Amino acid sequence: MDPLDIMMNQDQVVSYFSPIISAENQLIIGYELKPYYQDSEMLSLDWFFKDDSIPSEFRLELNTIIQQKSLDLFFETKQSTLLFINYNA
Repeated sequence: MDPLDIMMNQDQVVSYFSPIISAENQLIIGYELKPYYQDSEMLSLDWFFKDDSIPSEFRLELNTIIQQKSLDLFFETKQSTLLFINYNA
């Protein structure tokens, strides 16, 4: 997928919260944020942030958008768990 397509269609970027389960008591202690691009199928965006050929401005802008969307949703649901966000500066 072309990075420019993702940047032009940022409304199709969605966040998924993958549960992190405690080994001690088998309860959900938090969630890891995982960004996807929703097209005809769900595409992980991990490659987008690891690809150094994509301008850093694109990666920073998309990262900011994903974080804002995710934090808004996380706080709307009044979670009392932890939220883990991978960030590559």
